[in-house]
Amino acid sequence: MKTTLRSCSIICFAAAIPLLVIVNWYFYGYGLLSMFVSVCIGLIFDQIIRISYPTFTVSNYSLYKKNKIMKLFALILFVMSPMVFVYGNRFQDSYGTISFFILVGIGLIIDFIAQSRFPFSKA
Repeated sequence: MKTTLRSCSIICFAAAIPLLVIVNWYFYGYGLLSMFVSVCIGLIFDQIIRISYPTFTVSNYSLYKKNKIMKLFALILFVMSPMVFVYGNRFQDSYGTISFFILVGIGLIIDFIAQSRFPFSKA
């Protein structure tokens, strides 16, 4: 399972640039979105590996898992926030900017909650 997830993660990372070129060739302006989605999926696979198979022993696995899942949601918000900025401004002026700051703020709040509410220690 670990090797399958790792290979899926590497495939998603490697497919990001070709997706940018191919999608931008046929659907001009949406190649960047496809690249970021591919990178985001690769990050999700990578974080699932880190959650399921930690490289160190933890004192409380359930706290570790909750912490890492919340941090995964924050990571997704951080990675996709530039896409909201770019494509939101195409939708309406300053909609992307406002949405960008909202997503980053929510990501920071989720990260802070993960650190304070679900702390774990390495055993």
